[in-house]
Amino acid sequence: KIYFIDFGLMGTISDSLKASLNDMMIAVATKDIDKMMSSMLAIGILKGSINKDMLYDDINYLFSTYLSLPLSSIKISQLLKEVSDIANRNNIRLPKDLTLLIRSMVIIEGVIAEISPEINILEIAVPYVKSTNRASLFPSFNDLLTNSLLYVKDYFEITPKLSRVLTTLLDGKLKIQFQHKDLQEPIQDLNKMANRMIFALIAGALIIGSSLILNTNIGPKVFGISIIGISGYVFAAVMGIWLLISIIRSGKL
Repeated sequence: KIYFIDFGLMGTISDSLKASLNDMMIAVATKDIDKMMSSMLAIGILKGSINKDMLYDDINYLFSTYLSLPLSSIKISQLLKEVSDIANRNNIRLPKDLTLLIRSMVIIEGVIAEISPEINILEIAVPYVKSTNRASLFPSFNDLLTNSLLYVKDYFEITPKLSRVLTTLLDGKLKIQFQHKDLQEPIQDLNKMANRMIFALIAGALIIGSSLILNTNIGPKVFGISIIGISGYVFAAVMGIWLLISIIRSGKL
């Protein structure tokens, strides 16, 4: 019996990474530069700005260099290394698990070269990828059935809620709750401003009223001056001083 003892470095490939890798292999098999570029951007992590024209030229050079050769003369390890170099040159960092996968493919190709040199991995992979591409254009019946059931479920959940909203709207009973955020401080400043304006208007009214009283000689007098008029000036002065102090203390003169 054969027992597995040491696997060395290990990693896992997510479904999204599998899909992107599949798209990348399809791009290689069909010589689709745009698809290859979008697959690399989907797989990689951007380290900086991307010059898409430069990336396009690099992939075009890769395809013209390798894919013009017979499959039997192309080493997948060298092809993957070129893809990795293109990613690094264009500020794209490949995921760790993909790097491990590339190393595994290099090892597998080396083992196959020793055991059976006439076998070429790319010759085996390309027909499989092309068939996978055709199959991916037509989703399986189970996928279609599952998606259809999900849509039906969502429809039956949304329809009653939408009906209640429309009924409330037609009855004129729809209420909209508005919640302000970070407006407390501006509102307080506005209240202070309004209070100061009111104080200033009252002080101004007292000054005008006191002046009229002094001119008409109304009310009791001291040394021939109306007490009511003088009192109005005093109150206006006190309010003006208080208002000036409050403005200076707030630092918004």
